[in-house]
Amino acid sequence: MAAIWLAAALGASWWLLSTLFERHVNDTYVRQLEHQFTSLTAALDWSPDGWLLLTRAPADPRYELPYSGAYWQARAPGALLRSRSLWDTEMPEKAAHKVAGTPAEVRQGPNQQSLLVVSRSIVLASSDTPVSVSVALDRTELRAARRAFNTMLGWSLGALGMGLMLAVAAQVRFGLAPLKRLRQALGAMQARRESRLGGNWPTEVEPLISEINTLLDHNAQALERSRQQAADLAHAVKTPLAVLANEASSLPSPAADAVSRQVDAMRRQVDRHLAPARAQQAPRRHVASASRPAPRYAS
Repeated sequence: MAAIWLAAALGASWWLLSTLFERHVNDTYVRQLEHQFTSLTAALDWSPDGWLLLTRAPADPRYELPYSGAYWQARAPGALLRSRSLWDTEMPEKAAHKVAGTPAEVRQGPNQQSLLVVSRSIVLASSDTPVSVSVALDRTELRAARRAFNTMLGWSLGALGMGLMLAVAAQVRFGLAPLKRLRQALGAMQARRESRLGGNWPTEVEPLISEINTLLDHNAQALERSRQQAADLAHAVKTPLAVLANEASSLPSPAADAVSRQVDAMRRQVDRHLAPARAQQAPRRHVASASRPAPRYAS
């Protein structure tokens, strides 16, 4: 049960931490895209003859490398500007899905890249013509970071789970040690023919020891009553047997011999049943006298 509970708890922790890490990395990427979007829109303007211009190049050198994973594009009616990294392609318009909690979208980019895209339509101060601006980053690094984090997290939680299982096993072994000692004490008590369990026991086990001693006392009392009843019955039978033996002497010889044989057989049966009771009472008297505390004398 501890292993099942730990596996469920650690599995839930792994999922929660992985989700939080992914959300954190997504938020970091989106903030980076937002910063690049702001920088790009600040550099866009309209020329006097109606052309869309980029007044200064973005600082990120990845925009100059073909298919580098960092892209930007500005589109207006009759005008298109894009980063050199797009080479001969354009920014995809169709979004695969939205990223929850952010304005970003996931789109399919050049060379089958999965892009994280921030796209908005803005109006520049020099013209009322709307301009659609998009900036994008390849999600390969994001997914690689998530895989690395999940692997490291899995190994860490696995090691933690093994440590916790070892601690639980040690706790169970230590906690159940008094029961092993109790089993040994019961075997020793039976071998020494003692009537009670003695010794010092942990607080958690003391109620069990008390119940066992109570049960032993009850069984001993019941057994003593049975033996006493058997002894009383045997003694009660002895007197009629003695009377029968005396009366048999007055009978004719064949009948007297037959009655005497039967009386002797009954006496042997009575003695045979009384012998175990006498044998059991002798050790009990010895144990009782041995367990009686020695008298103390004032110094």
